[in-house]
Amino acid sequence: METEYVDFTFSLEGLERNIGTYTITDVLPVYPSMENGVESQRTAIFDPAANPGWVLSADGITVTYTGDARNSRNTPIPRLRLRFPWAMFYYNIQNSVSGVLTPLTINPFMKMRCMSEMTSPFHLVCR
Repeated sequence: METEYVDFTFSLEGLERNIGTYTITDVLPVYPSMENGVESQRTAIFDPAANPGWVLSADGITVTYTGDARNSRNTPIPRLRLRFPWAMFYYNIQNSVSGVLTPLTINPFMKMRCMSEMTSPFHLVCR
């Protein structure tokens, strides 16, 4: 069954320090479906052609996007387009992402602070 895409948009904004590279990870959502009177749980469908830059991992359920904020505190992330064939009406399908943000520059003071400042689902990588 061919279905319409559902677009998910994400952004990094209002950060307190400039970042360089970042990786956003999404575990494809599971949703209730009904096909030919049979209810089941399905995983959203990821189409690489509709999601430039997003990569489906070998596990088949995790997608990632790696970008470069180029010394910015705000950066858009390309939308993630998923399909939900036979999704049941009136169900709220939830999707969330996690990420790893790498500061553009690290000084000794930042290395001490960054371990405690950022909380889940995002964390700061200090190198």
